[in-house]
Amino acid sequence: MALLPELRQINDDSYPFRAQHQQISSFLRAKGIQVIDLINGLKDHGAESTLWVAPADDHPNGKANALIDKFEVINAGIGNYNTVQEVAYYQSFTKAFDPDLVILIFFINDPEPVQAGRKGFLIDRSYLAAFATSRFDMFLRRFGKRPDWKTI
Repeated sequence: MALLPELRQINDDSYPFRAQHQQISSFLRAKGIQVIDLINGLKDHGAESTLWVAPADDHPNGKANALIDKFEVINAGIGNYNTVQEVAYYQSFTKAFDPDLVILIFFINDPEPVQAGRKGFLIDRSYLAAFATSRFDMFLRRFGKRPDWKTI
């Protein structure tokens, strides 16, 4: 198990999740599970913001991945993907690397409901058609002409 720290306040003793890291590590080790806390490879390398993908996205960037030198890290994450999209991406791309460990990082909105199903040839292949159709569908749902799929 690899513990990836929240990349904020990792350079000093004020890291807010230090106790949780220790608690999780102790629990897993007691179960015979090998644990690697990646905070040790990431701290003391300048400001945490130099390890982020972007100011609004504090997932580890290339520099942070390089600092975790015991592992080959492939950051295959894609922002704004939901659970269904992450699974499809893993099956079509990431799985080919035959990873020993896959770390999924989700945010509060990632398990949102997803409307499934194919709509038709043109909508599946045209961004303009898909956009126009989705706006029209949203209009109909807003004014009660179609049921809201979120409440079904």
